[in-house]
Amino acid sequence: MRNYYSYGGLGASNTYLGDLWSFDPSKPGWTLLQCSGNSPGFRSSNAVWDGQHMLLLGGKNADGLLKAFWSYTPGIGWQQLADAAMGPRAFQTMVWDTTASRLYVFGGLDVNGLQQDDFWMYTSGSNWVRVTPSSSGVGTGRPAGRQEAFGAWDSKDNLMLLMGGWEAGQGVPYYGVWAYDPNQNAWGLVTPDYPGNSSNPGPHIIPGRTASAIVWDAAHQRAYIYAGNSSYQSRNNLNDLWILY
Repeated sequence: MRNYYSYGGLGASNTYLGDLWSFDPSKPGWTLLQCSGNSPGFRSSNAVWDGQHMLLLGGKNADGLLKAFWSYTPGIGWQQLADAAMGPRAFQTMVWDTTASRLYVFGGLDVNGLQQDDFWMYTSGSNWVRVTPSSSGVGTGRPAGRQEAFGAWDSKDNLMLLMGGWEAGQGVPYYGVWAYDPNQNAWGLVTPDYPGNSSNPGPHIIPGRTASAIVWDAAHQRAYIYAGNSSYQSRNNLNDLWILY
């Protein structure tokens, strides 16, 4: 059974943190890890696990948005990698492709306060590459710009799943579930981004939300989606659990 790692974030009184913790499911409680050398510093940031390392990209601290890209190896420490090619970015969606061992990054908030729809790929030991899907049409053939969307890698169908998020000018978070197929280099919309009646989305459609927790259950070939916020402005917290398969 593997450990869970958590780094930094926004703590009490809106203070940015820079501590690294480990949770072992076989033992009770958390362990504060001490690392020698450089570290990402104080920040709230997104991270993924690539099978051997925790990858941490960009984020935000008291000075603004960040672009630094870091890798943490358990028992060894931190290593700084190539800066994010898209520039400083926060609230982006990060998904690790367990099939081809590569990182996908979608959208997020840029330094001008705009939600972006750019799509990037990083392979361990290489540089960043911008991905240009073959489909076209913002919001039709690919996801529109957004921040605080969440995603997971579907190892059953070898797809990147992306859901939710928010864009300035939209009254409610996005509902839609998108799937990116690397073999076709194209996005597909699995469920509508906006149902006909946002107050009653209908059966089998997960209500729009931001900043939810999502994990892929490889044993049962399904994704679990938990909680999040139903409104970006009012930050209404949710506590519902959904299965996507």
